[in-house]
Amino acid sequence: MITTLNVFKKLDCGPCKMSAGVIQYLTTSRPEMKVTEYYVGAGDDDADILAMSYGISAYPSFVKEDDNGNIDVFIGLKRKKAYDEWLDN
Repeated sequence: MITTLNVFKKLDCGPCKMSAGVIQYLTTSRPEMKVTEYYVGAGDDDADILAMSYGISAYPSFVKEDDNGNIDVFIGLKRKKAYDEWLDN
């Protein structure tokens, strides 16, 4: 089961701004999953370091982690169905 979804964004990124609806949808449709948004390059060193640890270089990036520590990255803004399919696999 996916337990954590980390979303990496930049303040000046158009697709990142448009991802708010997707993030809200995922948060409400999967209440068991912890969703955290990070703004890279906005003065939060922890967000920058975490993004680097995942190898994030494109935004928005969605990083899912399951109970076993398995990690997968989904990059870009897509339709809600694409996120559901990715999270379910």
